[in-house]
Amino acid sequence: MSSRLALGTRVAVACVASVFFMTSCQFGSRAAVTHAGQTYVMPATQAETLDLAKQILIGHCMRRHGFRFWVVPKRVEKTQRDFPYVIEDIDWAKLHGYGKDIQKKLENAEKRDPNQRYFSSLSALRRAAALRSMNGPAPVGMSVRLPNGILVSHSKGGCDTESDEKLYGDAYAWFRASRITDSLAGLRIGQVTSDPQFDAAVQAWSRCMLRSGYHYRTPTQSRMAANGTKSLLPRDREIATAVAEATCATQSQLSSVAKRLDSKCRHKQELRYPRETSDRQRLARTALPRARAVITRG
Repeated sequence: MSSRLALGTRVAVACVASVFFMTSCQFGSRAAVTHAGQTYVMPATQAETLDLAKQILIGHCMRRHGFRFWVVPKRVEKTQRDFPYVIEDIDWAKLHGYGKDIQKKLENAEKRDPNQRYFSSLSALRRAAALRSMNGPAPVGMSVRLPNGILVSHSKGGCDTESDEKLYGDAYAWFRASRITDSLAGLRIGQVTSDPQFDAAVQAWSRCMLRSGYHYRTPTQSRMAANGTKSLLPRDREIATAVAEATCATQSQLSSVAKRLDSKCRHKQELRYPRETSDRQRLARTALPRARAVITRG
């Protein structure tokens, strides 16, 4: 029996990204700053600060090209959780099931996004021009081969690259380090779920689920039953299934096995890709003062 999980089955995403621009994550109650007539609060975390500064820089660039752009600090639900292997929080499952309620809120927020609405309102020619301004004329100029063998490329021009150059001082170095380190999570999930120890824990989880009346061989199957397009579970059944999944994740020790294997694989990845890991940390750290200055200036 294979216990491999599909890589696209995470319960909730960290941020919503549109095809036109990158959005930022939620901010707390902090000092307000104003940019182009918009007021928002100064972010607290490094990632939020870098994201907000990048949006501001993109806004300056897009306006130079004759397009409008809104800085959109999207509110991400505080209840969002990421369960790449199995739902393990029983209390969370009782409230959110498989997180479809949270995903719906994110989707509704994305539909209200002013940049997406503006982009959709443009003529075909203006839309193409906006995409060129944002992403550059063609995805050439910067390339890196990911650990999975896939070659990814990006234009050296465009507002997206320009903002990275201003923030990090070296757009290609950031492109290389961020793309490689971002890809490691997916590889790690594949390594964990192919481990015999994980497979044994999944079989124990499946037996636990069967005793509770659920005929699922893997957490992927239970998740697909709740979120599949052909037969969505009613809300009460979704929550009951998610609670059973979380309960069995603890009783079968699947949760603890997955965490241990994930930590082990993460450590190996850091040893295998020390340059990319350290480069990303260094570039983000040195970019932080510049990001704060960009936000303060607006």
